Amino acid sequence: MTDPEILKDLKELEKSSRRSNLSIRNRLLSILHDHSYLVNLRNAVFKEFDVLFIPNERCGLWYLKHDEFPATCYFKSTDGHTGQWDFSTRRLNFHLLPLLASHDALVIVDSTRSGKKMSDAFSRTIPIWCSILGKMISPELSWNQLLFVPSVVSTMERETIIKKLDVLYEKFLGLDLSIPVPKPLRPFRPVWISPGSLIDASAVRELLNLETQQFQPLFLVTASKACPDGEDKMAAYTYVQGAADDHESWSRGLDSQMFWNHVECFSDVLTDESMVVSNVVRLVDSARLASSPVQTIVSGCTAFWDTTDVTQITSQIFLGKLQDQLPHHIDVNWKSNDFTLVVVLDESIVASTPHCASYPLTSGSKKSSRQLRKELPKIMNLIKSVLYADDSNRIILLCGDGSDLSVGVLLACLCMYYNENWTYRLDSPNINKVDKVQIHRHLARIVEKRRVNPSRATLNSVNYVLMS
Repeated sequence: MTDPEILKDLKELEKSSRRSNLSIRNRLLSILHDHSYLVNLRNAVFKEFDVLFIPNERCGLWYLKHDEFPATCYFKSTDGHTGQWDFSTRRLNFHLLPLLASHDALVIVDSTRSGKKMSDAFSRTIPIWCSILGKMISPELSWNQLLFVPSVVSTMERETIIKKLDVLYEKFLGLDLSIPVPKPLRPFRPVWISPGSLIDASAVRELLNLETQQFQPLFLVTASKACPDGEDKMAAYTYVQGAADDHESWSRGLDSQMFWNHVECFSDVLTDESMVVSNVVRLVDSARLASSPVQTIVSGCTAFWDTTDVTQITSQIFLGKLQDQLPHHIDVNWKSNDFTLVVVLDESIVASTPHCASYPLTSGSKKSSRQLRKELPKIMNLIKSVLYADDSNRIILLCGDGSDLSVGVLLACLCMYYNENWTYRLDSPNINKVDKVQIHRHLARIVEKRRVNPSRATLNSVNYVLMS
């Protein structure tokens, strides 16, 4: 019988070896390996076709250079977990429809860690999405005709998902959205590709044949190869399957854009772990230093938000994002030429002017999202006073990414001050209790207007304020 102490030592040794194999150097070299696979796939299989490669956030963003894709998508694996199959009203991904209509096909890129051939987003979430939209495009087709799943999904699970599709479709219809279906759009059929898949240009050509195919292919490419235990010993490093997954736990502050902007720091297999870590620390510190100086805006009309990325929601309310992460002190004499009131939800902005109201919150922070619960009534009262004072008053809502906290404030204002179609402002704020159906409809309409993804914590704060 093996000594328990020896067993304990062996387990510790195995853990240490595992941590070493999952080092940041091995991960980044693995990402570059998988990017090479995608480049070869594009050149060997898709070269003669008009296709777009689209990374699935967040993991997929690491596998493509940022000039290799025109847009991203966000299909979450949690919407495909067993027993939790869902059609998300927060992540509609309807911006893909005109891209699908105007190109031969889309190639969505993602990856997954060890133990899986593909992510649940690929095996279940996207097939459900394709089925729901397929029903909208071709309502005469049955769910059995519309739901395509890969071999990793059992027949029994597929049948269980089919039984739920009626409910999910009613949920989709309940959003009461007017979705123009671009022509010649057909129902979608996922086609799964991974390293080792037997697919060539002739197979793609047949899938795209309008005369013989009832469905439009949506290619789902898993960038990483499946490995026993999720690892594979290469000549100069250990390959990690799904290396980019859960990047917050290993990247030390490095993000995908920083990585590709300085890829030469990480592409040499002769560079050892300590040098890779040193390069990461240097790049992350440089980025932080670049955002540290305090700047004061003294001009009477200088915009500190991205003026190229502003979305008009109603005749009076606009949504945007901050131009950068530089701290700004807004001078007391500052005034926008375009907006009566600027509402900023970001700790980098300090305002001391009646034309700009700032709140020390941070998008993507659960703490800030919870703090919004306390601040939201005050913010809404301020917006209401400007909104109802004059029909010509214009308000812009800003946060760091234009996708989280500012969307929460916008959602609350639309529920309280507008009808469901936003065609007119209510004569007085909504005094009736707002329910989740109304909130979901307004959010779905926002997503139609602008690609946003407010966090669950932010939405919970909005629900709490509106429904309490």
